[in-house]
Amino acid sequence: MGIGGRRMRSSAAEVAFQRGRIYELLSYLFWSPSREYIEFIQEGGLEDTFRESLAVYPLREKIDASFLQKAVADLGRMPLEALQACYETLETPRLKILYECRYHQPFCSHQEMADVAGFYRAFGFTFAGERPDHISYELDFMRLLALKEAVAELDGNREARMVCLEAERAFLRDHLGRWVHLLVGATEAMDFYSPMARLLQSWVRAECAYRAARPEPLGYPLERLRDDGAEPLNFCIKEAKGEGLQ
Repeated sequence: MGIGGRRMRSSAAEVAFQRGRIYELLSYLFWSPSREYIEFIQEGGLEDTFRESLAVYPLREKIDASFLQKAVADLGRMPLEALQACYETLETPRLKILYECRYHQPFCSHQEMADVAGFYRAFGFTFAGERPDHISYELDFMRLLALKEAVAELDGNREARMVCLEAERAFLRDHLGRWVHLLVGATEAMDFYSPMARLLQSWVRAECAYRAARPEPLGYPLERLRDDGAEPLNFCIKEAKGEGLQ
């Protein structure tokens, strides 16, 4: 029986399960926008779920939820087409802002991508149609680890739980925790994605503290993200000031 059909007998399992929910929400927010998910946000589903999950998180005081409120407010002024245009700018091959290996030195980017894929294979996480270092995949992988941790806790399987804890710590240290801060600068001029990047940074920093992960932050000059004649990121600001979804 899956975790959704079990009674949460353990507070540790409950925390792990709710952490997985937050990772899932963030993963969707950095994926290609859909009308259904935008409607879920505008109807209050995102804020309600995030608030419910955060309520049991031991380091919840480290999370600045005002960024979520700002993102939801931005979304109310953005038609779906404008949000999709912003997303397409972020993931365009000329910028690749949503990909971890964009921020590594070129000589080691393939090795880093292979390491990310190796984490996925070790835990049966499958991906298709996109590079493994996309921020949405990395967040979804952390969701999987958190849910596996919750199941191991409920089963009383200490060995499996420790494997999950170490994998979470290692992935935060070696990958996710090293580059999300760079998304803050890269999305600074963009409605919705700027506050979402700040919320993500706040969450990942708390997670690194929670799992005692000490990542070495990547540094990458922002001006290099605008090479090759790419459009300036701030084009999305004016484009996004349309009517909300009908």
